[in-house]
Amino acid sequence: MERIPGWADDPGLRRQVESLNEADRAQLLEEHAESELVREAMGEIVGVLGEPERILEIARRRPELLSTEADRQLWFAIESLDRDRSDTERIIAELLETLRDFLLSLRRDGPGEWEDAVSTREQGPADPLARAALLVRTGRPEEGITAIEDVRRIAREAGDWTMVGEAELMYCMAYQVLSGEGPERMRVLRERSQEAEAAFRRANDASGIVRALERQVGVMLEHRDSDAVQYVLGKLERMDADAARWWSRYAVALLSAPDDLDAAAAALAWCAENTALLDPAERKHWEDECQRKLDVLTGTPLAARPPRSLRDRIAAALEAADPGRRLVQVLDEAEALRTGISSAVKQRELSAYLEGCYLLAAHAAGEAGAPESAMDIRERNTSRALLSQPLMTILWDHAGDQPFRETAEINTALVRAKADGDERALRYWLARRREADGAAEERVRAARKAPVGRRFTPASCSRLLRVLAPEDAVVQYSPDGAVSVLTDRGVRAAPPYDPDALAEACAAYLGSVRDSDARGRRSAEGEIERACVAPLCQHLGAKERVFLIPSGPLWGVPLGTIGAMGLPRCSVVPSMSVLERLLQRRLPARRLPLFFGMADPDGSLPHAAAEVAEAASCFPDAFTLTGDALDFEAILNLMDVDVAHIGCHGEFFADYPELSYLHIAGAGRRAAWLFCHDLTRVALSARLLVVAACHAGNGVALPGNEYVGFPGSLLVQGAQTVLAPLWAIDDRSTGAFMRHYHRHYARERSAYAALRHAQERLRADRPTADPVHWAGFQLFGLP
Repeated sequence: MERIPGWADDPGLRRQVESLNEADRAQLLEEHAESELVREAMGEIVGVLGEPERILEIARRRPELLSTEADRQLWFAIESLDRDRSDTERIIAELLETLRDFLLSLRRDGPGEWEDAVSTREQGPADPLARAALLVRTGRPEEGITAIEDVRRIAREAGDWTMVGEAELMYCMAYQVLSGEGPERMRVLRERSQEAEAAFRRANDASGIVRALERQVGVMLEHRDSDAVQYVLGKLERMDADAARWWSRYAVALLSAPDDLDAAAAALAWCAENTALLDPAERKHWEDECQRKLDVLTGTPLAARPPRSLRDRIAAALEAADPGRRLVQVLDEAEALRTGISSAVKQRELSAYLEGCYLLAAHAAGEAGAPESAMDIRERNTSRALLSQPLMTILWDHAGDQPFRETAEINTALVRAKADGDERALRYWLARRREADGAAEERVRAARKAPVGRRFTPASCSRLLRVLAPEDAVVQYSPDGAVSVLTDRGVRAAPPYDPDALAEACAAYLGSVRDSDARGRRSAEGEIERACVAPLCQHLGAKERVFLIPSGPLWGVPLGTIGAMGLPRCSVVPSMSVLERLLQRRLPARRLPLFFGMADPDGSLPHAAAEVAEAASCFPDAFTLTGDALDFEAILNLMDVDVAHIGCHGEFFADYPELSYLHIAGAGRRAAWLFCHDLTRVALSARLLVVAACHAGNGVALPGNEYVGFPGSLLVQGAQTVLAPLWAIDDRSTGAFMRHYHRHYARERSAYAALRHAQERLRADRPTADPVHWAGFQLFGLP
């Protein structure tokens, strides 16, 4: 809400907003507003963008603006605007985003908060923010953000808008420590600095407004948004002409490089000499910063001043004579930061941001004859977000919230859009669900009263060897094509593969499987075998159990069946760290395994119900739930069983993999879905969990080698072994496979032996001999 007042201050911006004439506005709304009521209300409110009091007045008169339908139409309008086509469309998109945030806050908090008179009081002691700053500077930024959010909330309740502004600026500082690169970083920093400005304006704090505007200029310069820089500088000039003058020259310096290095150097020299125009507390920092940039531009050897930020330290390491060793030191510092972060989103951002550094450091270690160090370095940036999942589980357990109910409306609409084939609505609801999940996690972290005691650190080769058996081997595939093999004899580097060629081969393999193209499949399979399977033979020797850590497209192909099914007993794991947790976990021992099956929640999968019934008959201690007997709480049975089987529909979203879901209960209004993201709040203890749902074994490797998929989350939450299909397999083949599989597992208690037995039986039967019927079943975890 507080971001809106600032938009009304610039006459040029107002003219651009007004240039969207009534006809254009009507056409825009006509395309996106399906409800006449919403269309009229939106038309009225778009005319007063930048005037919060009038927006509030309209929202009181037109409650439909706070409806889900209005939010959908705003989202569609924002999506339709091409920000690269014209400045007007970019500005309108930003204004509509701001308006949407404002309306969502009204919907969440009610308009009363914004109608209260602004109360003032003397600023209290700065101890809470000082403590937050200390937490950030001592490598505990997430706890610092929690403390900042507490200060912000208390200050808002008390009407202390100066303190709210200070908390927002402190949040920007903490978030810069936590985040990597990308549009999300810019969005958060921009919004928070704008909220700081709005809070200081409510408090009539001119000094605070200037600092907030300076922060905004810095954010816009970081992303080279010259139009936004000029707009904010115009506001800054009205508040502090000296500061605006200094920042204008600094903007010239940054925006001139690299096209005009002389102009950039002259502007930086001027800025370094004229920091007296800035706040006294900031002068030393900006003098050093300008001089450092000037030294880089002019080729002057850098002085001994230590780089301040993680980004600066990485840059300094890359310029060093021995970048590999220096990068390892920087990554050690990054590790101290990452260990305490419970947010999977933040971990993925850092993985993507730091991926090149990890790979370069690992390559340098390998070239220096230290393959074990290289494997350890790669592990630090492999599926790292999964290590945050146990932390969030602890926080959810402490919070005592009812998270599943919060997203019920979104879930229903999302699934309906998928069933209707409405791609645009589906994208909207996926985005809404991701926003809701982020907000819920923020509340849970903010509710934490004390730091979580346990930290989950990445495994190392030496640590993993303590729990591996002598007959075990671990194969790590890296995004850059490196392959490492860990055995009791140490780490060996296998021949590398070509990542681009492998990606083409994997895509060709899956396409040929989908199209039943046996010739194309054999050709693609041969390429994958030569690149990733055959080179392992000399390193595996007589090893009996092999754990594969895929990378990129390898997550989509069944490596264990590539090459005449010649690999030893193998399974897939997301990382060495997850494998270490699996090998250390001690599950309760029972004389007879307890089986639980749940299937066919809506009556559309009778074959799945039959599969579960037949599987249950293989175990003397078993119970099942199907059809109307299923509700969402049925998943709680997974907490205390040895073998579980889930037979249902599943959906996988490559762009939103954490929102892939299983339809686990009911039909119509009684329907319930288990989303991959929600597994953070479910504890498991199954030795074997079979998920017989289409695409349940699918996962993707996001930038930074971050795997996201149901199998990985299930393993982290307590399942020892997961069996799931990588592609859709027809009902008859699935039924035959599961019949052979459960009978053999009940006798031998070996997930891998049962898998091979079932695959061989289908392979030997002519109607199911094609690999499309049996090769897609993949083992994850312990084989």
